[in-house]
Amino acid sequence: MDVFAITETYQATSSTGGTFWVVVTTSQAGERHQHAFPTDTLLWRAAEYGIDPDDTETLLDIILHEPHITPAEALAEPVTLAAARTTGEAKTAHLARIAAVKARRRITGIKAPAGKSTPDPLAPIRSHQHAPGRLAEIQAMLAGTVPAHGHMPPAAPRRV
Repeated sequence: MDVFAITETYQATSSTGGTFWVVVTTSQAGERHQHAFPTDTLLWRAAEYGIDPDDTETLLDIILHEPHITPAEALAEPVTLAAARTTGEAKTAHLARIAAVKARRRITGIKAPAGKSTPDPLAPIRSHQHAPGRLAEIQAMLAGTVPAHGHMPPAAPRRV
């Protein structure tokens, strides 16, 4: 099993002004990998799959393992967010894909450390405060309605 430890997290800004997180992981062999995703991705996954937006550990577990879903794992669980009949069905299928990834690749450091003496590499994400009403905007977009103020932020990243 490949094991990657989270070693660093920082926020960056794109050339268009959007903000995103960069999570750096290091393999047992010393290889460094970077995973960048928009700062509101946690809210998108919460809205898409009916997950409590305060359940940061579950949301990070999903987001940090998503890039490692292989085409075979995606095809093994054909229910997608767009094709699911219910949010629960979509969530069950996506968590099955994540479980398949975790059977061969593990990212450590997602769970918050128990003591204050251990540094938390995901502290910037855990302490991030989203704009009030942002979750409702995302839910409205997913429902096909435009928020009252008409603001349509950039689309969330696509995934299987």
